[in-house]
Amino acid sequence: MSVKVIRKKERSNNEWTELEMYIDDEKISSIYGNDSAEIQLKEETSELKVKHFMSKR
Repeated sequence: MSVKVIRKKERSNNEWTELEMYIDDEKISSIYGNDSAEIQLKEETSELKVKHFMSKR
């Protein structure tokens, strides 16, 4: 199974800001700017966290 994470275009979205994505506390990918990422899940259920440097999860 896969999950697609899409970063919404916002006025404060600068190209250099990074969103870090973790599955079960393991960093698996990063998104910059107005990009997206498709993540393959290893297990049937997992915990997905998306972290941004300037805000809460």
